[in-house]
Amino acid sequence: MTDYDDGFYAAEIGRTFRFQQLEGVRLPGMTGPGVTISTLTDERSKYVFGLTVEVNPTFETALCDTLSIAMVDKARFSEVAGANEHWKGCVPDFVLIDSGYEGHGVEILEKLSDVHVVMLSPLPSEPCVPSLPDWLAEKLERYLVDRQDGLETSDLRDARAHLIRTIRDVYHRQPHPGLGGKTPIEVLDIHLAENSLKLPPNDHERIVALGRDGSGTVSEDGVEFAGLLFNSGKLQMALEEDVERVHFKYSPFEFDAIHFEYEGLWHVADRVGML
Repeated sequence: MTDYDDGFYAAEIGRTFRFQQLEGVRLPGMTGPGVTISTLTDERSKYVFGLTVEVNPTFETALCDTLSIAMVDKARFSEVAGANEHWKGCVPDFVLIDSGYEGHGVEILEKLSDVHVVMLSPLPSEPCVPSLPDWLAEKLERYLVDRQDGLETSDLRDARAHLIRTIRDVYHRQPHPGLGGKTPIEVLDIHLAENSLKLPPNDHERIVALGRDGSGTVSEDGVEFAGLLFNSGKLQMALEEDVERVHFKYSPFEFDAIHFEYEGLWHVADRVGML
């Protein structure tokens, strides 16, 4: 990875995101490794562009999922999480990975390069940056303690929704020590008046590069996966080759299509029904 230089990489809004994560966060009744909170924060404004709450993801999955969320209109993601609030979408030039994540392979670097993002590592002299996921985990713990009815073990929807509200209503609107007393949303708005954010790739390109790998069963009506049915004209052509399973890319946050490779090109098959 390239070394990070604050003066160069964080000069503009949306140029550099810092990726942070906290593993092993416990929800009531949860056994095993707990959940991982991952965030992507703009270095210049401290504005949060990406947030995921997942059960024991790999480093690569957490980074790709969180970066993917940062690139989309947050109205869609927020609706999934139960908090209707629009966040801006953008793609950075660089993602800064805090210490502790060294040694990751070429594959993750190639995935980032497919969406024109370079991964950076902090300089040894850089001061320790407080972890946003740590702060969010503390807020989540207080919220869960205050709830009378508790939270179901498998229900991450409420946890995500609460963290979105916390970011939207508290973090983005309180003075940040790294911003000279200004709030993240103030700094974002000031700079957006002078500079625009870099537009992200379209959904198809983003999911092919950063999406999760999936495999579905072939049936007469298309491809079955996770209780859903997907089909398209191009997919029907692929299925004529008498295959039993189809491998594809998908986004767990926008599960309305799968993206599959056929004859050297990537194509989309829409969700056409439920099983």
